[in-house]
Amino acid sequence: MYGNISITPPPTPPRNGEGSHIGRFCFSPPSLSGKGVGGVGCLIILLALICGCAGSSHTKPEPAEIDAMAEPYKKNIVQITAEFSNSESKYGFGFVVGEESDNLYIITAKHVVQSDIPDIKPKDIQVQFYENQGKTYPSAGIPYLSESAYDLALLEVKKPFESYRWEKRCYDVKAKRGDYVWFIGQNKEWDVSLDAGIIKDKASPTNFFKYKADMHSVQVGTSGAPLFTRNGIVGVIIEDSLNNVFALGIEFVKEAVKNLNKRWDLDEQCQQGDIFARITKRRETKEQIRKFSEKADFYFHTGQYISPKDENAYDYYKKVLNADIADRHAQSRILDILKNILSSLDKKVREVYVPLIIAEKQGRNVKDDMVKIVDQMLADLTDSKKICEEYPKPQKDAETDLMCKKLDERIRKYELIRVEYQLKNTGASGG
Repeated sequence: MYGNISITPPPTPPRNGEGSHIGRFCFSPPSLSGKGVGGVGCLIILLALICGCAGSSHTKPEPAEIDAMAEPYKKNIVQITAEFSNSESKYGFGFVVGEESDNLYIITAKHVVQSDIPDIKPKDIQVQFYENQGKTYPSAGIPYLSESAYDLALLEVKKPFESYRWEKRCYDVKAKRGDYVWFIGQNKEWDVSLDAGIIKDKASPTNFFKYKADMHSVQVGTSGAPLFTRNGIVGVIIEDSLNNVFALGIEFVKEAVKNLNKRWDLDEQCQQGDIFARITKRRETKEQIRKFSEKADFYFHTGQYISPKDENAYDYYKKVLNADIADRHAQSRILDILKNILSSLDKKVREVYVPLIIAEKQGRNVKDDMVKIVDQMLADLTDSKKICEEYPKPQKDAETDLMCKKLDERIRKYELIRVEYQLKNTGASGG
């Protein structure tokens, strides 16, 4: 532990641009005048595979292992866009460190959300989550800033959806020189880079509490991203210089967040085997999802949307979403099931119900036939309604809600029609 930063601050670090290339991490798109640097932000997640005995050589994990190690942390990471009143724009990243009620606390580099011009306040700060890419969420008010000497800021953002969960295990205080590191995310994507870097200096008061890592594949827009080892987060990336990356140590970041009187929920009690246990579980889950999806697609294409029980497209797509709530294929297919059911119902109305109405107007007795066809349509509608009641989606979807409202309207309509013809039958038998 470094102690309270307000009590034992290190020497004042250099300003942006003095002996560093901090501008590479957070950049402004070209202005109308043609000035400014274009580009897209990239996120760094660093992961290391640590050897079990001192003095032995480190072994790099295989690409598949790197992807698997990175996967649990992606849901923590957000992409940040800041707009300022002087038309300045900046991009960077951040990651969740705390949660209170429906609010998330996200740490990032201060210069991502602070204008290069003094006294210019951020006009709008938006974040985007890995599990809900394409939709942005606003930061609440002005960001909380740490002491002016340090490039740290804390954002407060509402949870993107009720079932959102982030990885609280864990952060790493034992990272050492020589550990391999990687990053994830390029061109505003959460892709994993397989080019390894190496930690050169540990965070300490003498180097402004910063880790230094040798990285050759870092691109623009990485500010605020977490630095990872095999055992968890070691720091927040704030700058680079030539082929080196610098990150404020996670213990120092923790103290800064606590000094702002905000919640800190990252857990340092992470064991070396935890991540590999999660790798195995993740692989098993992916295989399970693949099998569920194959069965669901088969039933979907054969028209077995909601029956028979447990052997239909909807039940298998629901299993996919229970394993991975962000699976877009399953979400899209469930919406297609609702559309197809309504379309099939409309076809039955045209081909069976309407001809019965015409026959009734011509004087034929169609009461029994009408009750039978209405009962069939109501049975289909009632079975379909369970989709609207059970559908495990990450957030409310306007199109799905519209389909569900149409189902409700049709159920009410045909229930009234059934009652009407049942009364007619009762009247006929009584007369």
